[in-house]
Amino acid sequence: MAAGIVLCGGRSSRMGTPKAWLDFHGEPLLSRIVCILSGELSPIIVVAAPGQILPPVNAIITHDETPGGGPLHGLHAGLKCVNGSESIYLTACDVPLLRPSFVKFVVDSLGPQDAAVPLIAGFPQPLAAAYRVSRVLSLLPQLLANPHAGLRDLFPLVSTKFLDEVMLRRVDGNLESLRNANTPDEWAKLLES
Repeated sequence: MAAGIVLCGGRSSRMGTPKAWLDFHGEPLLSRIVCILSGELSPIIVVAAPGQILPPVNAIITHDETPGGGPLHGLHAGLKCVNGSESIYLTACDVPLLRPSFVKFVVDSLGPQDAAVPLIAGFPQPLAAAYRVSRVLSLLPQLLANPHAGLRDLFPLVSTKFLDEVMLRRVDGNLESLRNANTPDEWAKLLES
């Protein structure tokens, strides 16, 4: 079974409050994401910033060793905690409408490739993707040596399968699984969904 990695160590500067604690209909957002993933993935690994306080979750908690390092550093911290799983699904903690069927489809699409990545309007979605643990972990030190590298810089280095919108809409018609919130206004709209 694939593992799940949830990144929640971002600064949440535009939101003005830590996203992991946002209340989604009576439940902390991070708790909701961990619960959704738990139906399809095991174990679930949550990557927090150093010293970040999280709501209680049934997951392995690890901390990104590089404050402000971004998702690439978060992925590295999470992958180092994976034990026994060949692949992972990577997500941020701010997608409350994430569907288990979407997660399963992306993970199942990995096949023999090293990455399976949704491609929406020509833009890869690296925080809603599946990755092969051993291959990606072996390349991360090289990427992390470049302070300007991001998750998208990984795709040319590995065998990557891009998943088009038509395929994804079969399991999530409105692509709700990709809706995130970075501002209070965006969060208010998500709560209305």
